[in-house]
Amino acid sequence: MYRTAGELAIYLRNLCGGYVEEKDTVDKIIIGDPDTVIRKVGTCWMSYFDVIKAAYEAGVNVLICHEPTFYAHHDLGEEITQREYARCYRGRGFTAGFKAYEEMVEEKKQWILEHGMVIIRCHDALDAVKGFGIPFGLGKALGFTDADLLCSERYVNVYRMPERTALEAAKYFAKQLKPLCQDGVQFYGDPERRVSSVAVGTGCYCDPIELMELGADMYIAIDDTVRTWIQAPYSTDSGLPMIVIHHGTSEEPGVQMLCEHLKTVLTQPVEHFLCGCGYKWISAE
Repeated sequence: MYRTAGELAIYLRNLCGGYVEEKDTVDKIIIGDPDTVIRKVGTCWMSYFDVIKAAYEAGVNVLICHEPTFYAHHDLGEEITQREYARCYRGRGFTAGFKAYEEMVEEKKQWILEHGMVIIRCHDALDAVKGFGIPFGLGKALGFTDADLLCSERYVNVYRMPERTALEAAKYFAKQLKPLCQDGVQFYGDPERRVSSVAVGTGCYCDPIELMELGADMYIAIDDTVRTWIQAPYSTDSGLPMIVIHHGTSEEPGVQMLCEHLKTVLTQPVEHFLCGCGYKWISAE
């Protein structure tokens, strides 16, 4: 049904129904020829260089990622990206760092082009699509089903769960997330507080203080959003139970669900490449 990378990119951009213009979203072909005929599709949370190379070795020529490939939300070729780079590095006088940053972007870019690969970003649509995608994927990985849903809003779901202490719930969730390379979770708040519902947020939309309107007993948030000087001390002082996990851990299951969905709409083979938690957990011996 979808023969080229360009056709697939349009399909992905419109997963939520209704046509979305490319200029209005980051969901598009980031690099590569839109007319590339699809041989095999790969999916991943983050198109790390080693993931791209592993996908190529596995026969993938069209790789779908959720997060940026080139270290800026708008990736390549847009004025806003150059402003983002400059603000972060060059504009603050870090010329050596900015030069190294640009060199890494160019090296990665040239490798992708030389090997004839296409990178498609599927971010905005996968965050918002109902039934599968980022929030629903994390809920499934934590052991919940749609029958457990108390409420669902864009980017966040609230689930009911058996009543227990917050510490017992945190240990259970840590066990559920271990297959995603998350070897432990950060916990804040009162470990003995009884909890029977949890708000599961993803991406930028998981601030427990903002989500308190949903009335959950416990909150799961990500390390890119929680500040150790805002939400963390609030949780510690108030006792509000909060678990913090890596961004990649929270969104990996949703990309896995995208892979399974694509197997139902594509005739070409589709393979998922696990990323999960992006850092290594080093413990003192």
